[in-house]
Amino acid sequence: QIFFQSQLDFIYFFYGLAFVFLGMICFLLKRQYKFGPPWRWLGWFGVLHGLNEWADMVNLIIIYQDWYAIFRLLLLIVSFGCLLEFARQDFNNRKIFRVGMWVYTLIALILFFVWWNYGLPEVNIFVRYILGVGGAFGAALAFVRFSSLSREYKIKFYIGAGAFCFYGLSQFLIPSGQIPFIELTNQAAFFDYFGFPIQLVRAFLAVCISICIWQHYQWVVFKEFKEQQIVRRKTIGNQ
Repeated sequence: QIFFQSQLDFIYFFYGLAFVFLGMICFLLKRQYKFGPPWRWLGWFGVLHGLNEWADMVNLIIIYQDWYAIFRLLLLIVSFGCLLEFARQDFNNRKIFRVGMWVYTLIALILFFVWWNYGLPEVNIFVRYILGVGGAFGAALAFVRFSSLSREYKIKFYIGAGAFCFYGLSQFLIPSGQIPFIELTNQAAFFDYFGFPIQLVRAFLAVCISICIWQHYQWVVFKEFKEQQIVRRKTIGNQ
């Protein structure tokens, strides 16, 4: 425990780096796909959530005032909002039924109610419960659908879906708050019981998701290159 406690800043750094890398890969995939999965929103989630983890890292080193806590909370809300939007748009692409923008109005009302009755720390908790858990499980469902579209990387998308499921479950482990029974699932209790921080687990899951998407991106680029080679050979043959 003493070792991990002294290395928390490095854990947060690599945790954030894994998500930023995830975001960069998703933006590259967006350039390859003019249509298809909403990779842009997953990319923005990766970049913003990585920045949020780096902001938490800075908070470990330097104690800031209330405005910095609000800044970190806004980063968390926007990043998880992008993850939920990724899941929402992919779900709407299935054309079973559409989930409208009204869902964000409902979430905003819930968060306002929590802030009014409890305060900012409890808003952080409910952001994780609603946006974090909901977005992660929605992204897992999206990856399951992607597995049916890419036979070559079916297993890897299943691994990515599993990683998102575990990431969603990890959001139930939250900072301490004033809501009754919340101390049963806080991060400090996890650290005391297992001897390592939950951020280390989340970083590992982020790496798994990044590797899954990176390998899919490599396959997309290779497939496009192979198709260009075939077209070029046909063109030379016709000449």
